[in-house]
Amino acid sequence: MLKKFLHSLTAIFSSQVITTIGNLLLVPLFLVCWGPEIYGEWLALFAMVGYLSTLDLGMNMAAGNRLIQAYATGDLETYTQVQHSAMAFYLGVAVAGTLLLGLAAWFFPLHAWLGLRETPTPAARWVLWLLGLQVLWAMPWGLIVGIYRFTGNLARSQWVGNLRLILALSLAALVLWRGGSMTAVAVTQLIPMALTALLVLLHVKDRLPELFPGVFGARLTFVKALLGPSLLFALLILANALTLQGPVLIVSASLGGVGVAVLVTTRTLAALSRQISAGMNVALWPDLTSLEARQDYGGLQTLHRLLVGAASAVTVGLAAALWFEGAEVMAVWTRGKLPPDPVLLKLLLLMIVLQIPWLASATFTAAANRHRRLAWLYLAAGLLGVAVTAILVGPLGAWAVPVGLTTAELIFCSHWVIKDTCRLLQEPYGPFAKRLWPAIALTVVVSLGMGWVVHRYLPGPFLVRWAGVGAATMVAALFTTWTVWLTPADREMVTEKIIRGYCWSPQ
Repeated sequence: MLKKFLHSLTAIFSSQVITTIGNLLLVPLFLVCWGPEIYGEWLALFAMVGYLSTLDLGMNMAAGNRLIQAYATGDLETYTQVQHSAMAFYLGVAVAGTLLLGLAAWFFPLHAWLGLRETPTPAARWVLWLLGLQVLWAMPWGLIVGIYRFTGNLARSQWVGNLRLILALSLAALVLWRGGSMTAVAVTQLIPMALTALLVLLHVKDRLPELFPGVFGARLTFVKALLGPSLLFALLILANALTLQGPVLIVSASLGGVGVAVLVTTRTLAALSRQISAGMNVALWPDLTSLEARQDYGGLQTLHRLLVGAASAVTVGLAAALWFEGAEVMAVWTRGKLPPDPVLLKLLLLMIVLQIPWLASATFTAAANRHRRLAWLYLAAGLLGVAVTAILVGPLGAWAVPVGLTTAELIFCSHWVIKDTCRLLQEPYGPFAKRLWPAIALTVVVSLGMGWVVHRYLPGPFLVRWAGVGAATMVAALFTTWTVWLTPADREMVTEKIIRGYCWSPQ
């Protein structure tokens, strides 16, 4: 389990590295080739089609959990019927969505809704449709590539996704360098999806023919059986779309393309602090599903403490470094094309630090298809967060986004989501929460203190200072979490079974 987790985490972390490098290279290229206004309008169009992801209805997560369980028990008949049923559903959604989106793109007043000023109307319509195709056809693509994940090889599925990401970033850079338009960039992003799907299908047909996807084994009864948990996952997807895309559309209508570019670029920078913790959640998901199916609550409780602690520690460590160095990083990154907003960055970092404990905890209920409360709580937080953002965007500008979202998540998620997970794992919530939040607060204080000292007194070029601050805050966060949050039994297990058992094993 540990080796599989580390292999999966390596693949996921590689994806994050690729994404980070891609952003480092592409964002300045977008700004140089198109300018802040057009780049912001491109982001607004991307945000609008992001809502199409809700048409998934959570089928990928619900079907994925069911496929993992069926394959683990050797029930290939059920596996085939679930896979074919999900594929038939996805193909129907993708085809119908392609047609309906085309009609909507040509008849809806996009410029009025999004506040577009620089992008011509015909180009905006084509770009919206092409970007929408990426979202719609990513649904069956995900089921195809997920074959490896469903059969216990999450790392291979992730590496296929990494290949698609590399191709997409490379093609976008090539088109921008050659002076390509929005439409040209949007077209090229469809090529990697088609190519990677074809490669997986050929490999599965040759090596795993019994798992080759199709639609002839589809059963309406399986679709109906999956709709319960899948619709709850759909609420999570909708809530995620609200919190990610809703504020972008509000800022686009209120502040224009430059405001969107500043918000999204700053948010991307701040999100670097949670990339590792997000990878941990994804890498552990299949094993959490298996442990819950076996009702191994002792193991789940231990993993719960370890995951929440590790995710919080690495996030706080990286966020503390960006707290001091982030504004300069953004100025260098965008080559001065976008003005850094230090207050916006710090508010976003605070929001992320407060998110991480409940997001890590939510992985356990989601992996077990026991996420009803999580779905409704996250949706309520998304709706309230977007509403508060819309109210405050006038007086606060882009600062309204983290203020609104953080307020809503503190009300609906920070307490209730973790409590729901503890109930599922049969772990007393009171003692868990009384240790968790003081430990996180102390970790934040120690990390910020170390970051301030190194930021103030470390001499040398800015790259040296960035590295020094990052190393200091990360060490401080990990050390504090190790000593304050983990129990003696946890520390002994990590030392004996993980560090020594894996790193120093003669095998």
